[in-house]
Amino acid sequence: VHLGLLPISVTFGITAGFLFGFYYQETVARYRGASAVGLVSSLGSAVCALASIPLSVLSRRVGKGPVVALGSACFGLIGALYLLLGNGPVLGSWGGVVALNALMGLGRAVWENTNKACHADLVDPAELPAAFAHMYMVTGGTTFLSLFVFPSFPLWIMALSIVLSAALMGPGYYRAKHHAAASRRASAHEVFSASRDQATVGTRSSGCSVMGCFKDNSPGGSKPTSRTEMLRGCIDEGGAEAAAGSYGAVLVL
Repeated sequence: VHLGLLPISVTFGITAGFLFGFYYQETVARYRGASAVGLVSSLGSAVCALASIPLSVLSRRVGKGPVVALGSACFGLIGALYLLLGNGPVLGSWGGVVALNALMGLGRAVWENTNKACHADLVDPAELPAAFAHMYMVTGGTTFLSLFVFPSFPLWIMALSIVLSAALMGPGYYRAKHHAAASRRASAHEVFSASRDQATVGTRSSGCSVMGCFKDNSPGGSKPTSRTEMLRGCIDEGGAEAAAGSYGAVLVL
């Protein structure tokens, strides 16, 4: 399941690496001045904090899939704008840098909140600690690698990598959701089968078949006509354990 959610962490890590390794220096500092980097970088964190509660409300109303798609669009649009406009005065304007950081803040809010809620909902509880560790490892690893690898690549490769990874976020989430649903159905079937088998074994261990036990212990040797009489007959013959097994068998049959 957590592999289906992997594109969310990869996309956030790549985009964060792009912002820290290229955007703040080559776009913000070049066109707005080095003194603007601190102010501009704080905008993304502010948007992330302000968007967290509205995104949680939206997730409860429409589901997590559309919210993941929103985060995918925000990350992908950052790369698409650089592919279309390049690193020029348009994206270097105040409107451009504010818009890019707002997109990053919304995408980060999806990663910080919806993504972690998806892990909690879809991943098996026994595997959840490993899934969260894997999520942070992937995010940190991709951010770290992007900081060192991206400077040696042309801008269009950096931007295209963001767009492609963002495009996988939605399909990855629905794949994880489908896999989790299939796993839960399989687990429920195993539990039902085990309960049915246990009831059958408990009935047989009483020393008589269900119907035989009921017949032999009924008044005059006739078949009991109520479930209470059936259980009373089995308690007389094989004890409470047999009655419990017989009752389970009656429910199954």
